[in-house]
Amino acid sequence: MAAVAGASVMTGQAGIAGAQADRELVGSWMVAGTPTGAPSGGPPRLLVSFSADGIALRTAPLQQAAPPAMGGGKMLISTTHGAWIRTGDREFGLTFIGFAFDDAGQFLATQRIRVAVRIDEASTSFSGPFKTDFIGADGAVIASGAGTVDGTRIIVEALG
Repeated sequence: MAAVAGASVMTGQAGIAGAQADRELVGSWMVAGTPTGAPSGGPPRLLVSFSADGIALRTAPLQQAAPPAMGGGKMLISTTHGAWIRTGDREFGLTFIGFAFDDAGQFLATQRIRVAVRIDEASTSFSGPFKTDFIGADGAVIASGAGTVDGTRIIVEALG
């Protein structure tokens, strides 16, 4: 049984290595987002995963401060779903869509996040700018923000 499990892990790792050579973005990442004007170097607070077929999933803190244009205070953010494409050598464009709600569960806005990242040569980290828009039910942008992201690939760690 252990030999079979070991073979599965080795085959899986070889498959991952092949996918990374072709599409360096595929996999899961710990990501720190830093708004423009905020001190950089904060700990990762986002988990982002990219599939080989262009799907992107992002999990962020559920509760965040709402932009002043949305009343300030607290807002709750859903998990965001999106897509990614290669835009150049080790460069990718990402778009995520999520929903913002107030404490009572009332819809506030659709959150659209657009990101451009460049992966290092080892395919272990990425960085780039982002822009976030909060879009009201009427389709108008209510609030926007920008900043940078820094990501570190999540790798398999040995049990022992």
